[in-house]
Amino acid sequence: MKREVNALKILEKDKKKGILEVQIEDPEDLYFIVLILRKGDLIYAWTLRQEKISRVSGEERGERVRAYIGIKLEAIEFQRFTYS
Repeated sequence: MKREVNALKILEKDKKKGILEVQIEDPEDLYFIVLILRKGDLIYAWTLRQEKISRVSGEERGERVRAYIGIKLEAIEFQRFTYS
């Protein structure tokens, strides 16, 4: 039985600046990320956040806003999982 192997998709690599831009396409990519990342690395990503508006009548959902967020890695571990 042949197994298709997909590699982590690298979008940009700049060794001088220490930048690696990747795209996570499947759960297996998370394993490869664990092999690359180290404590102290900075990780940035685009995400969508939904604003919540508080009113006297209650809380309302506002529009979705695209946000660029970043974190500094303190620890990392890979937990095996199963998927179909």
